Amino acid sequence: MTGQQQVGIGTRLAARLVDGVVVAPLLGGGYALLLLADGLPALLGVALVVLAVAFSFYNQVVRVGRRGQSIGKQVLGLRVQDQDTGAPVGVGRALGRDFVFGLLFAACWVPGLANVVITARDLRRQGWHDKAVRSVVVATGDRAPAVAPADPATGAAAYNPSAPPAAPVSAPPPPPTTGGRPQEETVTPAAKATPPTGMVVGPPPGVVPPPPEPSTPPESSTPVEQTVTPDVAATPSPSPAQPSPAWRLTTAAGPSHVLDGPLLVGRDPDPDLVAGAAAWALDDPQLTMSKTHALLGVEDGTAWVEDWHSTNGVTLHRDTAATALEPHSRTTLREGDVVEFGAFTVTVEVDR
Repeated sequence: MTGQQQVGIGTRLAARLVDGVVVAPLLGGGYALLLLADGLPALLGVALVVLAVAFSFYNQVVRVGRRGQSIGKQVLGLRVQDQDTGAPVGVGRALGRDFVFGLLFAACWVPGLANVVITARDLRRQGWHDKAVRSVVVATGDRAPAVAPADPATGAAAYNPSAPPAAPVSAPPPPPTTGGRPQEETVTPAAKATPPTGMVVGPPPGVVPPPPEPSTPPESSTPVEQTVTPDVAATPSPSPAQPSPAWRLTTAAGPSHVLDGPLLVGRDPDPDLVAGAAAWALDDPQLTMSKTHALLGVEDGTAWVEDWHSTNGVTLHRDTAATALEPHSRTTLREGDVVEFGAFTVTVEVDR
């Protein structure tokens, strides 16, 4: 995945240190009872050690596989995810990742230290345990990069999820007509001037006039009325209202859903939470989605999405940038966007 910040080795080691501090009281107390006591206290020590191991498994494997975060990673704002899709890696891959990491330190410290050095120098900050399961560790929350700002060379505006869509520009009204029909106007052409009959105009003194031309009967000076219908440009009829675009959500596995009203998405969303809402339940055996994960809808022909304070959040992928959405804050969608709900990615399409 592009558009997310890989995390340095120092922060990652600090997260593992926090995980160790969380389980240290259980593990230390259990070993102390085993070494210093007998009978019932020793059995209590065994129980504490078993509880510490079980909690470590849940924290480092189950939580990382389903949510991408152990307690330490959550405290420091880190997340383990698939290097290609950005989804959680699942419990099986999380177990393999932690097994490789522990194995490198179990036999000898040299391979483990070499793995730390490789993680620090790798371009994507991937150690051998990350490469084994194709995972990366990225920053989440405030560490996640925002959508790219406006390009100063082109002046293209940056995408602002909270900005309302631009108001449509309406066409100017057609020019008024009288009674629905063009008016007719009467034009009286000027009468052709004719000299008065019998009038003789003499030449100046000393000038011999030319021979007279044959006289022609005078034209009638009566004005003739003529009705002319001017050419009136056809008044364009107002274009019919364009239908609102039909928005469609399509998962990577193929199933899709037409977005024509409020839609609740999750493992088992409750449509009664929003009046008139439909429910779209997605099969999520790894429990990466919340029961009611997000709310989507359409307003004034524009689609939007809202994170309903889900456990793993909602991430918007646009072009090469990825943005973690704020809970209960509507974000405008556009065609081609990819929205991530846990392990599921949904592509926003428009049917034309």
